[in-house]
Amino acid sequence: MDEHVEEEQEDAEEQEEEQDVVEERDGNTDEHVEEEQEDAEEQEEEQDVVEERDGNTDEHVEEEQEDAEERDEGVADRNRGNRNVEEESGMGDDQHLQHYATDTPNIFFGIPRGETLEQRRDLARRQDEEFEASLRNDRERDRQREERFRHLAAKEENRKEVIRQRQAAVAARLEPSTEGEGVLTLRLKYGNGTTSTCRFRSDESVLTLFNVAGSREDATISLRLHSISNNWSCQNMPRLSPDITLSDTGLTGGTVVNVVWLEDDENERNTEI
Repeated sequence: MDEHVEEEQEDAEEQEEEQDVVEERDGNTDEHVEEEQEDAEEQEEEQDVVEERDGNTDEHVEEEQEDAEERDEGVADRNRGNRNVEEESGMGDDQHLQHYATDTPNIFFGIPRGETLEQRRDLARRQDEEFEASLRNDRERDRQREERFRHLAAKEENRKEVIRQRQAAVAARLEPSTEGEGVLTLRLKYGNGTTSTCRFRSDESVLTLFNVAGSREDATISLRLHSISNNWSCQNMPRLSPDITLSDTGLTGGTVVNVVWLEDDENERNTEI
């Protein structure tokens, strides 16, 4: 009896073990099926990606083909335009190529086509020489300007000194107070229309007349006196003798004597008494 029970227990245990094996195998089978399904889904996704990439590639190829066609059309239009320009200007192919080679800038090196580096250096040297020459000319002009300024300043100072000497001589002179024998009344008329009346003794030097006429602040060193009525003209020159008197000039009372300022560049050599 006990043996029979033990056999049944053993059979039951064997059946449970077989059942576990079957369940485990079924479980593994389910996992394997799930893995296969996941693999199939991944393959489908990869296939979709490949198809999408192929579609994009086809579109890109079509775009590149369209761009190439547009470039070809642009080149053809440009060539037709160049040929039209050549026909209008009468420029042949050789002349066109030469024109392009010499006048078209080289965008890679910054040097015009047909121009060598040595030529560029020569041009730079010439430009430097011209610049230096221009600087020398400017310095020379500045030097001449400064020299002329100093010359004019010295000339003006000399004129003022002569005027001061004339004014001093006139101040030291005794003018006759009344008219009478041996007295001349002369009317001096200047270039600006102003006049002044002065009395002189007939035995006074003609240089006294020049001192009186040239004692104004606007007077020049050189001046000329002339009388139309007496047909007399005289310029104050270094060779003018101080021994010549007013009576020697032939001037008479009431004579109008015109006073003319003379610049240094005016050269009047003739003196008539």
